[in-house]
Amino acid sequence: MPYTLFPDYSDTLDAPAWDEYQKITKGGTPIDDIKAMGDACATIEFGASLRNTESAAELLKLRFGVARYTLDLPIGVSSSDKMFNLFETLSGNKTPQKYINERGRLIDSYFDSHKYVFGKKAVVYGDEDFVTGMAAFLEETGIIPVLCATGDKDFMEIAEESASCRPTLS
Repeated sequence: MPYTLFPDYSDTLDAPAWDEYQKITKGGTPIDDIKAMGDACATIEFGASLRNTESAAELLKLRFGVARYTLDLPIGVSSSDKMFNLFETLSGNKTPQKYINERGRLIDSYFDSHKYVFGKKAVVYGDEDFVTGMAAFLEETGIIPVLCATGDKDFMEIAEESASCRPTLS
């Protein structure tokens, strides 16, 4: 399915070190692609923190009628299933066998590691979208997230909307 990734910083994440500092790195989403986003059939934004915000996806929805979908970060089986189900709905195509096989390998790894990780406890700290996604993944593997923390003041609201992160205040 054709798509525009915005922002696209994939070329900068593993780029070689620069000889001189650059305020703006090369690459990214071409301007013409950004201008054409109003003609998209849908916008998918990743991150629970974006659900109730005036995001770029919301702007595209309001100005151009582009359908808006907000998903958790696709970490683990459950959230990845939601993403692939949405892809199937939007494209009208079945998920390629390659990804079905990868899902199966991931579930097999859950089974293989279950005897080692089940019931272990974890503390998760970081960006609110990472924390909710990682907590959901840990629960899928049998690890218990005993504390989910972030520096965001709205984290409690975000975590409560997430399917599997139970926030704790201390």
